[in-house]
Amino acid sequence: MGQPQAILHYGNFASPLITAEGYTRRRDGLHSGRFTVVNDSADSYPENSIFQGFTILEDDVQRIGDVWEHNLNCAGIKGGKANRRIKRAVSYSLEGFDTASETWLTTNQNQILPGNRLQGYTHMVCESSQPEELEVTGWYRIQASYRGIARTKPVKRTISANVDVSVVDNLVLIAPGGDSGTAHKWAISWPKVTVTFSYVSTTADLKPMPHQGGAPAGTLPTIQTAINIWQTSDPVTYNWPNGWRLVSMPIDVIAGTNVSLVQEVWEWQQRVTV
Repeated sequence: MGQPQAILHYGNFASPLITAEGYTRRRDGLHSGRFTVVNDSADSYPENSIFQGFTILEDDVQRIGDVWEHNLNCAGIKGGKANRRIKRAVSYSLEGFDTASETWLTTNQNQILPGNRLQGYTHMVCESSQPEELEVTGWYRIQASYRGIARTKPVKRTISANVDVSVVDNLVLIAPGGDSGTAHKWAISWPKVTVTFSYVSTTADLKPMPHQGGAPAGTLPTIQTAINIWQTSDPVTYNWPNGWRLVSMPIDVIAGTNVSLVQEVWEWQQRVTV
């Protein structure tokens, strides 16, 4: 004679029966809750519904006898949780702007907005902010990006050297390698030198151009150009300003701030050319 079949009977439920309950608290995110609940319906806990103050993310349900057991995986807040910065990364560059990023967990979707300054860094400015609404209503994860000046950095100097060639007939030229008193056809190579100073600034002043206005941001090289033109059938050209002159000064200003990336471009110009 076989053993009688076991029959599990829980009876009728006026309210759900919680048979297990657990929580995980996280610094960098919402808390998670795990509940095992027994009731008489397979469809009691749809996704995004609320149980014990938590949002239901997943319901693993199975039938046991004449009842249903629900294993609920939830997200929410157990007790309290203050707004908090989860992480920060600052990238320092020897030249150009520095950058930074932050991640926040907060109930304020306007915790960080473009134009805000990075805490502890006066000249680091928020350029983008991306609030992400989380599973629990009223909570956000914010990703923010910053650009600006985190540390003092040196001026970068870039030198570019080339030549301009002029071909001139009947020229009397006094120069190293030239002669005196006899007119010849000459191909003269004029030095074409530019120097670019790149730096970040909070007080960028526009220098007058193309005149020699104000001191350059760094040291300009010495140009050896000892050429004396005595006589030529072509008219000579006198250039002003001559020597080192500022010819370009693009400034990339972070919107709404005085933080900028500056480039001063200085060019050497002969006094007299033909």
